[in-house]
Amino acid sequence: MPDRNCDENYLIGLPFKSRSKYSLDEKEFIYTLSFDLRILKPSEAQAILKTGLENGLLSLKDGLLRPSLSLL
Repeated sequence: MPDRNCDENYLIGLPFKSRSKYSLDEKEFIYTLSFDLRILKPSEAQAILKTGLENGLLSLKDGLLRPSLSLL
């Protein structure tokens, strides 16, 4: 059975890797997962974003999302 946390960690880190950026705004994060990569619906991407913030895998400062060191 796949590890759900591993899958979420992968999805949270994917927009940063695919754009080769260390910080993204929320819209860019959701857009990348939903429209560029076509992996999730926008509502699902929003849920992944929320989960990442709640679990400390993402931080939001000055309107920019940054991954935690555990994702890098």
